[in-house]
Amino acid sequence: MINSVEDESYNISLIETKTYDVINQVESGYCDIGIIAIKNIDFDIIKRILFSKKLNFTSILKTSPHVFVRKDHPVCSNHILTYSELVKYPFISYEQGKHNISFFTEEIMENSDVKKHIEISDRASLMNVLMTTDSYTIGTGIMPSALNEGKIVSIPIKSNLFYNIGYILHTDRKCSDLTAYFIEMLESLVMTVPKA
Repeated sequence: MINSVEDESYNISLIETKTYDVINQVESGYCDIGIIAIKNIDFDIIKRILFSKKLNFTSILKTSPHVFVRKDHPVCSNHILTYSELVKYPFISYEQGKHNISFFTEEIMENSDVKKHIEISDRASLMNVLMTTDSYTIGTGIMPSALNEGKIVSIPIKSNLFYNIGYILHTDRKCSDLTAYFIEMLESLVMTVPKA
């Protein structure tokens, strides 16, 4: 997108942060738009939170959960995984700070028997731990291979849950031309992503 912007001057910030902070930054006007992934079991409560903050969620993609592991992880020969096959491996989740409530987390974990748990605060650390250990994380299945040079792979996990991915905008603020262009590019990109 940045290479396509023809304006002579602009100020673009790309911020990767906790779900709660994304919501607050769009509510406060610090950010024009936020991208969030909502688990289907949390959809109603997140929609109520967004409504109370005058935020509108527009869904662009629904996708099933996937396990992320290093390309030579012991489970890589499986075409689909179950939670029971993952119990002996360390599970990585993003640290959500004081708002560590299940509906603000992206990871879907149906198995309450996790014995090895690692919390990480940033993507670079998560990638490093995934690439150097037998750990795993669970997410949307969307990860550009350019980010990890193909060293991390995603495998579907058997689950009745799914992610609803979309963007949030403040209902009282007009969408800027740059934000509208970003949304247009975002919607065209999701056409290439497998659906749930």
